[in-house]
Amino acid sequence: MRSRDPLKIQDYGIIGDCRAAALVGRNGSLDWLCWPQFDSPATFAALLDADAGGRWQLCPAGEFDVERRYVPGTNILETTFRSADGTAILTDLMPVTTEECKRGVLVPDHEILRQVECVGGDVEWTHHFEPRGSYGRDRLAIKRRGELGWRADADVFRGSAGGDSLPRRPGATADRALPRMVGAMGVAGALRGSVS
Repeated sequence: MRSRDPLKIQDYGIIGDCRAAALVGRNGSLDWLCWPQFDSPATFAALLDADAGGRWQLCPAGEFDVERRYVPGTNILETTFRSADGTAILTDLMPVTTEECKRGVLVPDHEILRQVECVGGDVEWTHHFEPRGSYGRDRLAIKRRGELGWRADADVFRGSAGGDSLPRRPGATADRALPRMVGAMGVAGALRGSVS
């Protein structure tokens, strides 16, 4: 498989938090998400229009084989990529917190968490973060917000969130989060482990 190979509906897994759900393809591409709720306009809609719909894709560069599973008893999706040079796992989830916990701890209202972990060899990554507003009709401005990561607002498109380094060697991980922040979206990321 390659990053832009066309997918069938059975090639998608679903993650959700009871208020929104996302479809994640076998190629590591989040191709459908109405955000922040089920009845909101789509922010990622590559499922309908691969060119203009928007996507958030994390996958190895070049050709790769894929295995997928849900962590038993959870809605956590694990995608294992095997390329000629190495093996890596992409973990996708939308965390859910009880109302009681929310009263005692400050947590984001909605989040999509994506973690990449290299478990063997040396994996070169492709990262595309292309959110769109209103089912692909609007491009979003993406702005760096320091330690808070990235923020995407409905505005004129001004850049891309690409260019972050992603883990290439065993034991290295990177997290990407998409929280709802005052009606907007952000992408936050921090590397854990050593990356050469």
